[in-house]
Amino acid sequence: MGRKIGNAVQRNRVKRLVREFFRLEREAFPPGWDIVVVAKRGVDPMKLHLTDIREDLLAASRRVRRDMTATNGPYLPSLS
Repeated sequence: MGRKIGNAVQRNRVKRLVREFFRLEREAFPPGWDIVVVAKRGVDPMKLHLTDIREDLLAASRRVRRDMTATNGPYLPSLS
C-alpha cells in the first residue's frame, strides 16, 4: 500500500481490516482470482470499520460476477 492515506499506523489499520475481510469472506471469491485493493484518499482510516469494507468489496464482487456472466464468462455461483 502506498503512502496516499495517513501515517503508518493508519495504513496498517486498513491493511488489517482488508485482510480480515478476506479471511472471513473467502467463499465470496472464486479460487484463482487475483484481487488488488487500493485505498483512496478522503477516507479516515481510524473511522473505517470492517462492515464498511465488507459492503464495498462484496458489492464489487457482485458487479464483477454480473459483468462476467453478461459477457458469457465462466459460470460463477451467485452470492445472494
